[in-house]
Amino acid sequence: GRYRDAGRALQAATHAADESGDHDLATWVRYYRASSALWENRPPEVINSFLNDAFKHAAGRPSSGLVKAFSTRAKFLATQGDATGAKQAIRDLHEVFGRLPEHVLQDRISPHGYSESALREAESFTYAMLGDTKHATSAIDQALSLMPEERSGSRTNLNLMRALALVHDRDITEGLNHAATTLNGMPTSSSRRRITEEIIKALPDEKTRALPAARELRALAAAKT
Repeated sequence: GRYRDAGRALQAATHAADESGDHDLATWVRYYRASSALWENRPPEVINSFLNDAFKHAAGRPSSGLVKAFSTRAKFLATQGDATGAKQAIRDLHEVFGRLPEHVLQDRISPHGYSESALREAESFTYAMLGDTKHATSAIDQALSLMPEERSGSRTNLNLMRALALVHDRDITEGLNHAATTLNGMPTSSSRRRITEEIIKALPDEKTRALPAARELRALAAAKT
């Protein structure tokens, strides 16, 4: 939660990556600044500025940083309700994904890899946010089938996205219970807090937001570990 300190550290990391001469690493750090800002729910103009910096630096060169920047753009535009822009970002994501070096595609564990499971995760959040539950559910199922079991944090996020899709489908009780069960016992993170906030926002009225399951969900998301 020390966002100002984190921002200074990321700025220092950007300078260090630039000085290293590793172009792909410098693109990756810029993507990471944008992604962190998204999960921290920073103002849209801040997120957009970081994304523009990442795309400008990438200059179209396929890398894990560029493909993740498109993933972040799709998620960001979905949170803004821009369905047309988000779906275009998904198409751009697929285009870059098809040009990634093999070593990036095969890396399913490190932050610098981008396998098909990551692609499906990006689709999952984007479509869940847009309320396209059919495509969201399909992407979530594919992502979970491909995601290594040791990626427990990513799998937790995917299950929260499933809860969001259920809420959008007006299966309120099942969605809230699924989210609470998913979060129970897991450490908090900025991404899990943000997805949980979106689940609460998707509830149709104040009556459902006042349900015990909704209150429990807010408490779990806010808990410190």
